[in-house]
Amino acid sequence: MADAADAHAGDLTVIVDAVSQRGERPGQPGQSDDRPPIPDQRFATPRALRIPGAIAVLVGYIVINFLIDNIIKPRFVGSRLDLSPLVVVMSLLFWGWLWGVWGMLLSIPIIVIVKVVSQHVEQLHPMAELLGD
Repeated sequence: MADAADAHAGDLTVIVDAVSQRGERPGQPGQSDDRPPIPDQRFATPRALRIPGAIAVLVGYIVINFLIDNIIKPRFVGSRLDLSPLVVVMSLLFWGWLWGVWGMLLSIPIIVIVKVVSQHVEQLHPMAELLGD
């Protein structure tokens, strides 16, 4: 058993000697010790370009979402359902505060139900006029 281990150790010594004579590092054929390793080029973007680019993407994302959520959606939803855009925004804020994301999803159907009921009940006509466009 010891002879087999010595034979393998001898094989390893021969390999290490052969590699050191050629001037190559183990695992990196063709690269000598006097040259630095080649850096990975996939992520070679300069740091000066990464931070401002990330900030620009973040600002663009925030501006686009603000415009869509606070200006465009209330106008389209309000005009199709004959609701005031102010009522739509206030409903989104209130129900979102009360129930979170589910409240925001249900805010428009709730306000439409309130408006339809108030249109059909004589005593609630002023509320229907208030909710209308």
